Amino acid sequence: MRLDPKLVHPSIFEATDGVMFNTNLASKDAKAQAEFQKEWFKEYGLWLLGWVAALVFAFVGAISFTAGQPKGVRVATILGILITMVSSLIAGLMVNRRRMSLKELETLLPILDLTETQRAYAQTVVALGNMGQSRGEIDETMRALNALLDEETRLLATRTRLSGSESQDERAHLASERERLAGKTSSAQDPSARAAFEQSLGLLDERLKSFEMQGTHLERIDAHLELLRQAVLATRDAARRLNGGAVVTAPDLATDSLRSAVALARAQTQATEAALAELRAI
Repeated sequence: MRLDPKLVHPSIFEATDGVMFNTNLASKDAKAQAEFQKEWFKEYGLWLLGWVAALVFAFVGAISFTAGQPKGVRVATILGILITMVSSLIAGLMVNRRRMSLKELETLLPILDLTETQRAYAQTVVALGNMGQSRGEIDETMRALNALLDEETRLLATRTRLSGSESQDERAHLASERERLAGKTSSAQDPSARAAFEQSLGLLDERLKSFEMQGTHLERIDAHLELLRQAVLATRDAARRLNGGAVVTAPDLATDSLRSAVALARAQTQATEAALAELRAI
């Protein structure tokens, strides 16, 4: 069974592309790479051999057809055939990298660069593809899983903005600024100047308080990321139980849990984004 690129989350194909071009390997697992290469040649070896045979046949035919022709004609013909064949090979490889089989994905899993939730998702995709459930039920579960991965991406992006070096530098700058303002406030002789300094200090304290709240937001984000991961794992385990012969219905695939986890995580993302916007507006 081949993966449907319209149903599988793009992050999985991005990870497999990294392996194809040897750029995103999570480990140097030689055994896993050898298993994948074996599976790849099993899937596409015959097609590749056919391409090589067609290339040889085309070259032989071109040489025979252009026999007696000027050298320029022979070279142009051979180059044209070579360019056409290489282009067809590249086009075929580009199309097939989005038509990966479940077995290929399974063999690639140990060396894919994925988050824990993405890895659980990929394992779930394999389990769903092997369980023999109706297409409608599988599609419904896949849509819920994809929404969950989208939400994980948003949460991770928000977490990066919260815990980035820029925020850390700004927090240190505010602390230094507060110390400077506190010194000016205590040394001010003019009552009007002192009142202005005190007002500035109050505003600065509000900004510092907002930054301290980031720790709470980070904790909540981490909690919701874990919730998303556990929801995917619950669906994966349900699909695997069905593969083992257990009677599993659509609700047992934990789609309700998936939707609930996505809704909670989305609410957390929105709340954190609102807090960030308020912080930047101060």
